[in-house]
Amino acid sequence: MGVVQSSQAFEAGEERVGGKAIGLARLTNAQAPVPPWFVVATEAFHHHLKSNNIGDVIQKSLDVVKALDIKDPISLRTIGEQAEIIQAAIKDAPLDGALLDEITGSVKTLGDSELA
Repeated sequence: MGVVQSSQAFEAGEERVGGKAIGLARLTNAQAPVPPWFVVATEAFHHHLKSNNIGDVIQKSLDVVKALDIKDPISLRTIGEQAEIIQAAIKDAPLDGALLDEITGSVKTLGDSELA
């Protein structure tokens, strides 16, 4: 569903795995001492947002931010508060069980060493 192994990062592409994973893949290919790793793909994140209706939370926060006068110093505080609301919604929402199983299985295959 959403885990991409390190050996598949280039094939998956930066849009799917992100810049950090591509950087880790480059380091791994250059034989730098990179701990074992995998990445959770962007489609898993999008599924997480959709299945937990987080898009609604994001839209409400964006509506608040769009209505602000950015020249007003209090607006910066409000923007920060809205960012915290979005962050909390993402963090507090339950992960899809299949994704959690996939992540757990991937961690187990990498062993007991440090992970990147």
